[in-house]
Amino acid sequence: MMYDTTIGRPSGFTLVELLVAVSISLVLVSAAALVLSVGMRTFASTAGSGEAELREVQFVSALAQDIASAMPLNGDAFIGNAASMTFPRLLSPTRRLGDVVIAFVSWNHDARHGWVRVLTLPDGGTTREAFGRMEDVRLSYAGDGDDSSPSGAAAVEWFDQWTHRRFPGVVQIKARGFALQVALMCSAYTLAEEESHR
Repeated sequence: MMYDTTIGRPSGFTLVELLVAVSISLVLVSAAALVLSVGMRTFASTAGSGEAELREVQFVSALAQDIASAMPLNGDAFIGNAASMTFPRLLSPTRRLGDVVIAFVSWNHDARHGWVRVLTLPDGGTTREAFGRMEDVRLSYAGDGDDSSPSGAAAVEWFDQWTHRRFPGVVQIKARGFALQVALMCSAYTLAEEESHR
């Protein structure tokens, strides 16, 4: 053993000094782990909200595209309420006779899968796309509710449910602080507030 020549005791750390050093190290490592776990939880929640917003944008985009392409083809009706719609849509928009492909679209909200889009093709094949749960999405419909009047003759009204023979002119999608109004391709209607902007 080496001796400290100035005092006369062996050099090194005492048991008390080692225990104090280990205790301080444990406190510092615990604090670092706590800061790291809070940061990781914050990152995970931020990443999750970004994914939810992207899913919502994809949902609204697909819904708006289907609505804009809705057409009264083959005598099929447009049926809708606050949480579902069913209608025929133009799948391949060409103007030549015989080149038009018509699909049947159904949008429904169910508790298990959230918003689901089912596209039925002319050959009977279907594609199903689930968009997950979207908070507080409501659909409403604007158009002439009087099936007996000529198109565009009556005042345009908003409905929570669309069961009229005629297609609506506009479908409104309301969700978490925004409202998007989508005009149907076959629409002969303009809303009063849109007319004032022209």
